[in-house]
Amino acid sequence: MTADYKRLEEYGLIGNMATCALVGRDGPIDWCCFPHLESPSVFAAILDSDQGGHFYVRPQGHGDGKQAYLGNTNVLQTTFQTETGSVSVTDFMPVIDRADPQRQALLRKISCSRGSVELDIELKPRFDYARFVPALEPAGEETVAQWEDHLLFLQSHVPLDLDGAVARGTFTVKEGEPQWFVLRYGDSEGETCLITAKGEEICYTVCNRTEGRLIASVGALFKGMIGTGLGEIDDHFLLERCRVPSIVSVATGVFVLLFTTLSASLGHLLRFVQTGGTVLSAVLSLLLFTIPGVLIGGQLGPWVAARFPQRAFDRALHVLLLAAACLALVEVVV
Repeated sequence: MTADYKRLEEYGLIGNMATCALVGRDGPIDWCCFPHLESPSVFAAILDSDQGGHFYVRPQGHGDGKQAYLGNTNVLQTTFQTETGSVSVTDFMPVIDRADPQRQALLRKISCSRGSVELDIELKPRFDYARFVPALEPAGEETVAQWEDHLLFLQSHVPLDLDGAVARGTFTVKEGEPQWFVLRYGDSEGETCLITAKGEEICYTVCNRTEGRLIASVGALFKGMIGTGLGEIDDHFLLERCRVPSIVSVATGVFVLLFTTLSASLGHLLRFVQTGGTVLSAVLSLLLFTIPGVLIGGQLGPWVAARFPQRAFDRALHVLLLAAACLALVEVVV
């Protein structure tokens, strides 16, 4: 056996009961197949170190680290001790609980517990046991590789240099400032995936785009005329029609409401300025108390949504929306 190949015991195994990956002590993923265990490989350096493909994240000029599983889990942590600091690469594959088993993800968290460490990253996918070499393309903060209907996405905040079929980069991780790399497999058309600060993956599909635009237009019309309606209509559409997670729905609603309210208020503001007197004073007083409330609520909403069960938070939102609708109805009738 040559020096280019590791012994099997030099790898750690991660998986999610659908597929798996082998992680070397020096930082590479040398074997992985998507979307299932019996699927053709995406990385196969364990079979061919030159052409098989890999995905490595490792300190510059450093050898093997020490591997251990975190607690009674399949979360693998590889720790490197360098001259400038201590860095850990934590690898795991989330168990898929969505209806589509074709979508998979592999997450790599790089965190520093002491000092700062400079690392190298290289993504070199090779589909179908290295029989197909894909061209890598940028897509925002993602790097995309495609073979037939197979799509592979690497999402990170680290800028990568693309050289044909290889993506490389160098970055520094400091204590308390972890970096995440998310490798996703599947056709992402119509689907959005977000990674929270805790490494939780949130994926959802924005459905009925035409209906959503129509509903948003109607809500905006009411917002401009009577000052309410947009948030309630949008939240109902996102939560009930598209099943968007509450944490995403709340953040989206606040963002849309902010810009829509500013735009819709310009015409009213000019009229109030022209009228002056007590009317202008009343409006400025409302702004003085409303703006801080919106800003605080925009921060509290996602925070609360992240700490309560999805179902409980959905019910709470429904109660609030119902209460708002009842108040509006009372005002109209009375």
